[in-house]
Amino acid sequence: MPAPLLEINDLQVEFRTYEGAGVTLDLSHLHVFEGESFGLVGESGSGKSLTALAILNLIPNPPGRILRGEILFRGRDLLKLPPRAMARKRGAEIATIFQDPMSSLNPVLAVGEQVGRVLMTHKGLNRAAARARTVELFETVRMPDAESVLHKYPHELSGGMRQRVMIAMALSCEAPLLIADEATRNLDVTIQAGIIDLLAELKERTGVTVLYIASNLSVVAQLCTRMGLLYAGQIVEIGGTREVLRSPGHPYTQALLDAIPRIGDADKLLKVTEGFPPNPVALPPGCRFHPRCPVAITECSEKTPPAVEVGSGHEVYCFKAGWSN
Repeated sequence: MPAPLLEINDLQVEFRTYEGAGVTLDLSHLHVFEGESFGLVGESGSGKSLTALAILNLIPNPPGRILRGEILFRGRDLLKLPPRAMARKRGAEIATIFQDPMSSLNPVLAVGEQVGRVLMTHKGLNRAAARARTVELFETVRMPDAESVLHKYPHELSGGMRQRVMIAMALSCEAPLLIADEATRNLDVTIQAGIIDLLAELKERTGVTVLYIASNLSVVAQLCTRMGLLYAGQIVEIGGTREVLRSPGHPYTQALLDAIPRIGDADKLLKVTEGFPPNPVALPPGCRFHPRCPVAITECSEKTPPAVEVGSGHEVYCFKAGWSN
C-alpha cells in the first residue's frame, strides 16, 4: 500500500451539554491511503460527520473541543496549524461535499459566482477565467445546460443539481483529498444512483483520494475499496470492503447486515438489535456495544477490546472477533 495521505491517532473529541461532558469521538487509529476510496459507516450519532469536522478543524467551540490526538495530512498535524494556514488548506487541499447543499450554498449568490469565487481565491484566476473554468466543471459533473445554470440561485435548482454544484466546487481546486459527507442522503433513489455513478467516474478519472461518510452500506459497497465501522464514536471493525461485508467479524457489523432487506426474503422478518446507542455522557465500561450485544461475555463489560486481526488488513475490536452467529 502507498503511504497514508491522512492519519488519525488517539483523537478524542468532547462535547459539553446540560447533562454534562461526554466523549463523542474516540479514534485510536485511522488511516486513509493515497488514491483509495475509504468508507466510514455508522448509524446517526456515531461520530461520522464529527470525524470530518475534526479533520477540517471545524469543531464548534463551545460546546465541543478536541481533548487530544493528532490528525496528520501528508505528515503534518492539522491540529497544530494556525487558523489562517488551516483555512488555506480547506478547499485547496481538502475538499468537502456536505450532505445538505441548501445549507452549504449561499442563498443570495448565483451558483456560478460561488464556484468562481473559490477559483479566484485558491487558484488566483481572474473573473473571466474563473467563469470559463466554472462552465467546464459544471459540464464535468454532467450539469444540463451548464451556461444557463451559472446565473441560477440555489433555490432554483433541484436537489440533484445543487449536489452537482457542490461536487463541482469540491473538484475546482483539484484537492488531493475529497471528503464526501452523506453526499446522497437527501436525494431520491434515482438521483442517488446518478450521483453515485458520477462520483465513481470522477474518482476513476482524477485519482483523488476519497473519504466517503455514509450510513448506507450499499453506497459504500459500490464506491469504496476499504471501510471502517463506527459505533458510539469508536471504530469497531476496519478492512477491505468485500472482506468486511462477506465475513463480518464484529457483532455490530453483523447486526447492520441483518437489518438489510433482501430480494426474495419478503416473508422473512429482519433481525432487530434491542436497545439504543449509549449516551456519551454516561458511556458503559468496556466495549460500548456490549449492552446490546447478543454474544457478550463478562470480559466485554470490564475491558476495552483490543484490535484483533482476522484477515489481511482486516481488524476487529472484539473479544469474540470472528465469531459465527
